[in-house]
This record gives sequence, structure tokens and C-alpha cells, in this order.
Amino acid sequence: MFDRRPVLSDRQRGFFSFEDAHFRLYESAGKPAWRNPQLGALGALLAHWSLPKRTPALLSLPTGSGKSAVALAAPFLVAARRVLVVVPSGELRRQLADAFRDFALLKRIDAVDLGCVPRVRELKKRVQSWAELADAEVVVASPSTISPVHYSELPPPVDLFDLLIIDEAHHSPAPTWRAIIEHFEEAKTVLLTATPRRLDGQKLPGEHIYHYPLKQALAEQLFKPVAPLILDNSACGSREETDRVLVVKAVEVMSLPEHATSTLLVRASSRDRAVMLANLYKQAGVSIEVLHSGLGAPRQRQIVEDLRSGLLRAVSVVGMLVEGFDLPSLRVLAYHDKHKSLPATAQLIGRLARVDGRFPQPSVLVAARDIDVFPELQGVVRSLYGEDSDWVSILPGIIDEEIEADRRNREYVRQFRDAPPDLVLDAVQPLRRVVIREVVKRTSTAPRLFEEGVIPEELLEGKMLRGQTILYSSVNPDGTTWMIITESVNRPHWHNAAGLDVPEYQLHLLSRRLAPRTDLSDLLFLNVQDNGIGRDFLDFLGARAQSWLADPGKLHAAFDSLERLSVSSVGLRNTYGGTTGTPSYRMFAGKGVDRGLREADTAFGSLGHAMIQVADDESTFTAGVATAKGKYWETRYSPLLAYEAFIDSLAERLWFPPNAVTGQLLPQVDRGSRLTEWPDAFPIAVELDPALVGMSWTVAQEGPLDEVTFEAERASDVRNCLVLRAVVGEEDARRVIWCGRLDLTGNVESAGSELTIQRGYGVTTPLSDLLNERPPVIFFSNGSTVHGPVIVNSRIRTRALPAADYHFPDWSKTDITAETRNQAASNKQGYSVHETLEEFLKSRPRRGRHRWLIHNDGGGEFADYVVIEVDVDDVSIGLWHAKYAGGARPSVRVVDLQEVVAQAIKSRRWITDPSFWGELGKRLTGQAAPKATVCDGSRKQLLVLCGQAGRAENLSFTRTRPVVRGTIAIVQPGLSLGKLRTKLDDEGLSAIQVRDLLAVFADSVSQVATTTVLCSE
Repeated sequence: MFDRRPVLSDRQRGFFSFEDAHFRLYESAGKPAWRNPQLGALGALLAHWSLPKRTPALLSLPTGSGKSAVALAAPFLVAARRVLVVVPSGELRRQLADAFRDFALLKRIDAVDLGCVPRVRELKKRVQSWAELADAEVVVASPSTISPVHYSELPPPVDLFDLLIIDEAHHSPAPTWRAIIEHFEEAKTVLLTATPRRLDGQKLPGEHIYHYPLKQALAEQLFKPVAPLILDNSACGSREETDRVLVVKAVEVMSLPEHATSTLLVRASSRDRAVMLANLYKQAGVSIEVLHSGLGAPRQRQIVEDLRSGLLRAVSVVGMLVEGFDLPSLRVLAYHDKHKSLPATAQLIGRLARVDGRFPQPSVLVAARDIDVFPELQGVVRSLYGEDSDWVSILPGIIDEEIEADRRNREYVRQFRDAPPDLVLDAVQPLRRVVIREVVKRTSTAPRLFEEGVIPEELLEGKMLRGQTILYSSVNPDGTTWMIITESVNRPHWHNAAGLDVPEYQLHLLSRRLAPRTDLSDLLFLNVQDNGIGRDFLDFLGARAQSWLADPGKLHAAFDSLERLSVSSVGLRNTYGGTTGTPSYRMFAGKGVDRGLREADTAFGSLGHAMIQVADDESTFTAGVATAKGKYWETRYSPLLAYEAFIDSLAERLWFPPNAVTGQLLPQVDRGSRLTEWPDAFPIAVELDPALVGMSWTVAQEGPLDEVTFEAERASDVRNCLVLRAVVGEEDARRVIWCGRLDLTGNVESAGSELTIQRGYGVTTPLSDLLNERPPVIFFSNGSTVHGPVIVNSRIRTRALPAADYHFPDWSKTDITAETRNQAASNKQGYSVHETLEEFLKSRPRRGRHRWLIHNDGGGEFADYVVIEVDVDDVSIGLWHAKYAGGARPSVRVVDLQEVVAQAIKSRRWITDPSFWGELGKRLTGQAAPKATVCDGSRKQLLVLCGQAGRAENLSFTRTRPVVRGTIAIVQPGLSLGKLRTKLDDEGLSAIQVRDLLAVFADSVSQVATTTVLCSE
């Protein structure tokens, strides 16, 4: 059992209260001989502790400027009763324990006179009883031996220590470290570090009360210069060759007379690498040992003692001998495996740069300029390895700027309204990702929010927003950024009970930037995790109606202005939409993927997204853009002030794009442009997003969404709008079940009664909301396609007629104005178009052992006629769409092609949709409309293939899902190809429009099927 309460002796109540030691902070100039950073840090501590607050005090002093002396002096400032010193490693634990036992550092500068020494306990293992620490005045321990997380049965008394000293405090956000600070919260706490910024961006606890600039430490010669020997790539080769070159250079340096007393440190990234490198140095005649945490404690101590005594002059290490380790003879570093972060690099260089009169020789760093070997190196660290400069001159500016940036960020966040206690605003670090909108009108969007700081009542704290509670809501005084933080309860999808519920928090930012010129648009930058919440924000502010997504061209120009290192991902949106079984979106990934794209890869595609690697002064990061959605993002988090600078920079690039240093990305690919006006052409087809087709969506009181036809036409009563209609039925039985308007921003609004749709037993959704979430593709007669607010026209317009298989049946006995048998019988002028087409198809040579000709005319048809041919391993489907002519004689009439081209485009899905066979079976048996009738071939055999025979299921295509070759044909006897060619030569308007319609048909269909045209000569 643990003994919770130690007994305190009279002796230990007085050591740091000057009963057994006389401590001098200041007598006169130079007495005691404190270094400036030490004196400044101790003065800052006195000022901090003069106020009634328990916030931990964070002190940042450069490596080698005397943090250990500050740790030794701090207990005297508060007459500490018992001190806990927390360190990350056994070696540091031994160093500081020895320092507290003799106070040699303070004696040397005449800061203390001792009548005795304190009782110091070096805690090497966990205690069994807290009484073990009863007589200790100083306890030096690592989190593994003292952290309360290891003593869950009986934690230490909360008043066991009245002063905590946390060395190498950049570890303090770790759970075991933080637990110490939180458990002993009544004690005064000092956090000491040389690198107050962590690689992962986590904020250190406490208040940063003092920072001594590295530049100042360098000016005061607290550091000595470090001369890097950077070997050029031409001197290296593979990693093995580079290692050997570095060994030769390091041995050459160590053999110089001035380095007769120097110690060589070889830095490796793993134990195996450390052993391998040590062997290379041994082959070069160097006596070297390998030191890593896997060695036993006695062996580690022996190697360290030999290094300090000079018996050993070279060591190969992984992670040891860097953090807090004091080895004055360390003067040569062979940097075989480089650190990835600035803090780790600064720590190591700090050891190399320490000033010690016993070792006046220059410090040398040997490294290779092998950037390609270490592509993960970040930002400024990467540049250090590439430049032949004095590292100690470079590092101060970098690190001091980080500290100054942290201070400026704290000042900036104070401009926001005070946050709840658990929310630390200077710790907020949003991801750099935004949806960008351009304000249409010159009037300010939501002026009361951005100009007066008045937040809409619906978005005040405590209000509910899409199931989330608004925890914090504030606008900065400049009116540039509005910040909302929401809280919700997150429950695992697989756990239908409250036991595992946890709170989840989301950060939402809306920033505005005013245009610098009247001919430019103001910009809104929306940073949200939930798109629905983003739409609500814009609606509550009245901003959605006054803005639209950023122009794709401008956004890509801003993106191209970044200096690319490489391209890792490219997405191409199918210009003509996509159907089931065909890609509506194609993605290509891999380093340098842009250089490997072929013309076939980019055909009929517009640039959907791109991701590139970029390096700047801060780091190497990935930047991405999705122009159709107005999105831009970077894979890095930033403090709020740096996020503001990111928005400023992005806005500047959007308004005034710099020249693309590395050239335009994929210049051969269409980027699309913002839809500012509708094409000077008529809409010929509307195709739903592939995610809505064949997915069991149903229309209330009407049936499957798949059976609804969508049409578009220019609105006569509203400028810059298209009228969308949802239609069911065929010919005389056609009914419009919904009508809406589509504006230039891609927004769909119902023009009358809303139509609701549902998927399975899910929640009903208004059709207009679904079309806003999943915009349809609208085909225009000139080859343009519109998707949301983006218009693309990637079709080459110089060709005369599209490539297609043109046929000229004998129409002499056909009434080309009558499409069906009934119409022809009524007109009594000859056969119908259907009858002539049917005879034409029957007369064609078979291409397989089995062939079926199926009639399927009607609303929701596959086509007027379907031809299926099956051989051993070959299955083909032909969809033949016929339409009557608008006149008794063949000519060039646009109206003759409009509807039949639209039908052909919509039918593309059936070529690659495996549900075709099941649907055909239902239509053959009358279970679905329109009814399918077999005109040629065995109906029984076809029912087997369609899974409707009740036997031989293994032969059913509904199960085997064969790959299909497709043909899609348009049949229009009213089109004279000869007259079309003649009128094209004369550039007749109707001929150009008909040619464009045929080109749209060929371009959109050719991705899944061959194209055929039956017309007149």
C-alpha cells in the first residue's frame, strides 16, 4: 500500500529560505556574474509571481545561455519548501540532480553561499510510499516515475511540492507531463525551454513571460559560429555513396590539429543506421561507439563518462545526446540523417554552438545537399541544408520570428470577445481551407455584421444550428472575420446508446475582404466543416443571394501563381456528365502525374481539382483547388493572425494574379468559366447527376425518379434564368409534375408547389434542394455544357460533320411525318418511320449467334427499338431513337434533331448500367412501363437472359453482368445529309445548328458507344 502523507522535517522548511544558504540576485553591476538572459528570466519570474495568479510561467532561453542556473535559482525566489524538477531523460536527470547537490553553477558566479547542500532525491523508479520523499528538498524525476497517471490507486498529495520546474518544457503538452502540472496546480510552476514552439503546433501551457532572442545571444557571443561543410550533389550519389563521402569529410576534419580535443557526433535516424554508420567510421580508423535508448543504463553511463573524460571521441546516436545534454567538447557533427523539424535542428545546433574556453576550436557541421533524399524536410529547415551559410547566423532570425509571431497572435485574438474558460483563443488554429464567393453587388454584404459587429439573433451563443449548439460567436473589431464555434454530441454509428457519446466541436470562419478597385468584386471566404451550416450562415446574413462562387478562371490563375514543386493529384470532370458504369469524374494520382497525362486521358474533360506541393518560408505543404466548387485549401493549420494573412494573400492573388513562375498547370485541359450569361443556343437535354440515377430515389405520388424526364428552356419572364421542368408520360399523356428556375449561380428554386423525393425510408427532401446539392448537366446545341455555376465548351468547332456511321435507308414508301404505325394509318400516306426502321434492322447481317429486336416506344423508353446480339463472349446493345420529320420532304430543320438527340444522350446510361437486364425483363413481362415487345428473336431465350424464366439463373445476365459493346443511333428521315453539306459550305445558320447538334450527340455518346445516324441522302 502507498503511504500518502510524508512527514516534513524542520530542516527542509528552511534551506531555500536563506537559513542554510545565502542567495544573491543582484548586488551591483556584474555581481553576481549573471548572464543577461539569466538575469532577465529571474526578474520576469519575480514580476510574474508578484501578482496573485497561479498560471505557469514559460521562459524561453536559447540553448547554452544558462537555463540550468535559472532552475537552480528559482527556488530561492519563493523560499520553496520542496521542489520537483521534471526532465525528459535519465541523462538530464543525472545532470540536474548533480547540479542541485553542489550548486557549482551558482557558486561560480558568486550567486550563493552554502552552509550545507539540499537533500536531493534522484527518482529513478516509481515510489512505493510517498513517505520516501519526506526528507527530500529537491526531487528530480522524469514523467515515467512521478506523473500521477502512474499512481491511480493513491495519487501524490496535491501539496507535496510548492514549486515545479519543468525542463525541456516543449514536452509539457504530453498527457503524462500535463498531468503533473494539473495535479500540483497549487504549486508555482516554471517552464524552461529553448524551443517554445512544437512541431505539431500544440500550445505549451502557461503564460510566455520571457523570451531572450537568439540574435541577442549571438551578439553577446553566448554562441560560437558553426561552419557548415555542405557537400554538393555532384560529390554524392546514392544514399550509401553519400554516407561514405560524409565519413571521409568528417574524418578529415577530425584529423586537423585544431580538433585534437574535439568530439564527433554522428547523427542517424534509426538504430540500424547508427550501427551501420559506426561500422563505416571504424573502417576509416575512428574509435566510435553506438549510443541509443535500447542499451542498458550502465552501458549508457559508461559511454557518456568516456565521452566527457575524453577517452572516447566519437559516438553514433539516434535521439540521445541532444536534448539538454551538455558536452562542451562536441565540435564536429556528421549530419548523415537530418531532422525534419526546426526545433530539433535548433537543439542540435545549439549543442554544437556552445561556448567553452576549454574548447576554443571552431564548430563544424558536415552534411550533404541531398534534398531529394529527404523530400519531407520542412520549409526553412530544407533551405538550411541547401545553403553554405553560417547556421548560427541563420537560426536566430527564424526562431525569434516564430516567438514574435506568437506574441502578435496573442495580441490579435484579444480583439475578439472574451471566450468561455475552456476555450483558449490564441490556441485556435484553423485549417487553411475556404470556399470563395464574389459579392455581386457593390453594396456591403450584411453590413451590420461586418461593419457594426451585430450578429444575427439566430447565430448568437446558445442558439441551435443544425443540431449543434453555438458555443462562441464573435466578430473582430476590423470587421474582417467572424468566428463561430459549435458543440454537438457525437455518437458512434455502431453504438445505439448514450454510453459512448462524446462532445464534438467545430470551428466556422467567415472572412470578408473589400475590393481595392471598383471594377473588382468584394470577396467572402467561408471556412466550415458542414456545407449545410455554411449555407445557413450565408442565408442568415443575406449573403447567398448577393454573391456567387469565385470565377473558376480567376481561381485557377491564383492557383497557378504558386511555385509548384510537383503535382500529386489531378481530377477531370466529364464534360458531358457521366452515366452508370462510365466515369463522371476521373482522378489521376502520383508524383509528377501531370507529365504523364495523354490526350486520351484529358479528352472531353475539364479540370475538376488539382493538388500540388509547394514550399515557402514556413514549410512544405500541399495546396489544392476545386474550381467548380470555389474551393481552395492548404494542408496546414495556422494561428488566427496567420490565417488572416493567408486570406489577405489569397485575396490579393485572386484580384491580381502574379505570373505563373512554373507555368500554367495542364494548359491543354479546359478549366471552365463562371456562368455569367446563358449560351447563345438552345438547351437540348438535361441529365441528372449520376449519383441520383439508379439509386432508388422516388418522387412522391409519381414513382421512380429514373422515369422522370427533365427539360430546360429559356425563361421569357425572368432575365438570366432557365426554366426546368420535370415531366412524366409520353406524347399526349405528358404531364409536368414540377417546375423550377435555375439562375446563373447554379441555384435552383421551385416556381410553384415543391416536389418531394425520398430514398427508401429516408427523410423526404425537396427536389430543388437535391438539385442544388447535385446539380444536373445541361447540354446546349452549340456544344456547351453547364454544371452548376460553371460552363464548359471543350469541343473543337472547326470540323464539318462529326465522325459517325451514316446510313440512308429507302424512305420512298415512308410517310416521314408519321413516327408510329397508328399515325401512318391515320395519314394513309405510306409506312411509318418505325416500320421502315424495323425492316432496316431486320435486314442487317447478324453479328452473333442470337439476335433480338425489341420495340419499347413510350415514356421512359430505352429507345424506340433495342437490338441485342449475343455470341460466345460478345454482347452488344443497340439503342435506336427515331423521330418523325417536321416536313414532307427531307431538308435541314433544327427542330427535327432537337428531341431525338436529347433522347439519345439520356439513353447512354443503359449501355453500361448492369440493371438494364433486370429492367428489360420487367418490361417484357409487363411489370414495368413502357412495355417491351420482341419483334424478332426468341422471347423465351431473352427472358432467360433477363432473369425472368424462373430457371437457368446461372445464364441470366442479371447475375453474370457481362461487358457490353454499345451502339446508339438517331433516326431522322427528315434530315438530308447532302443539303446539310451544301448549306454548311454556305454557312447557313440552320445547317450550323444541325451540325452542332450532331456534334453534341457524337461527343457525348462516343465515350460509351459507337454513333450511327439514319437519315436521307
